[in-house]
Amino acid sequence: MIQNILVLGAGSAGLLAAITLKKKLPQLTVRIVRSSDLGVIGVGEGTTMDMPRHLFNYLGISPGPFYARAEPTWKLGIRFLWGAARSFRLHLQPPVRRPVEQPSPRQRLLRAR
Repeated sequence: MIQNILVLGAGSAGLLAAITLKKKLPQLTVRIVRSSDLGVIGVGEGTTMDMPRHLFNYLGISPGPFYARAEPTWKLGIRFLWGAARSFRLHLQPPVRRPVEQPSPRQRLLRAR
């Protein structure tokens, strides 16, 4: 039986993998190896509605403190440039059920003006 897991990389994917494994299988020893030579890449990572559900519902992370610390940019849709020239698909995110302490994307946009 597997008792030890080694996660290579401490970016968002590596850290989420390690946290999720520990939540799902708490008896495992999970270790993360990261390179001190690589700094924060800082790319504009995007997510779909599965990510907040995973963070808040499955992992049990509190949304208010998470958003206050992460200061995310709210994505209101995704534009895919696929297929014939000038054709695109716009996928709007479904409404999110959020705790009272968490402002909606619209409220954040209005505050920023």
